[in-house]
Amino acid sequence: MKKVKSPYFSDSLCWIYLKKSQPENALIIFQNLVRKIPTNPVFQYHLGAALAAKGDKSGARAALESALQKKPRKQAETKIRELLAQIN
Repeated sequence: MKKVKSPYFSDSLCWIYLKKSQPENALIIFQNLVRKIPTNPVFQYHLGAALAAKGDKSGARAALESALQKKPRKQAETKIRELLAQIN
């Protein structure tokens, strides 16, 4: 995959991978985004979703709880809480 400079483009691309049931293609990029921009709750949420899709419930829970601590917007917060409820 060609290296993309925009973290938001990378996030969108990986979210597509995730929606196409290809979390392994998205996971590394989501992890890198979270490392580079740790304050972004949406990147944390997407990482949690990818981890959940791979079956890593404890990793997903940690990422989702971290996303909530970063004070996401209401719509994102609702989605994060829904996913947490699904994996608990």
